[in-house]
Amino acid sequence: GNRYQCKGNTPLSLGSLLHAKRVGAYIGTPINENIRINGFELVLVKNQSSEVLSARSHSDAISSEQINILRQAQKGDNIYITSIKAQTPHATSNLAPISIIAY
Repeated sequence: GNRYQCKGNTPLSLGSLLHAKRVGAYIGTPINENIRINGFELVLVKNQSSEVLSARSHSDAISSEQINILRQAQKGDNIYITSIKAQTPHATSNLAPISIIAY
């Protein structure tokens, strides 16, 4: 499938969000190292209300509960991928959150 790189307030289509299967990470030049994701939280903040939905995954795969949350996303909603636990060959660490705007 297609891969999408999200940085900052990246707009991403609802269709792309619903087809997402995993969260990944990569460190580019000069290191060029893949990073294994061991878990993350997906948070949906509804644009037209104060409703906030969240669910956790304990791997790099988007869980069925997280998919159900993504199905509730509408244009303009904010989606955050937070509490990202990552494993490199050298250490376990937390990665910065990813912010996505649904369109």
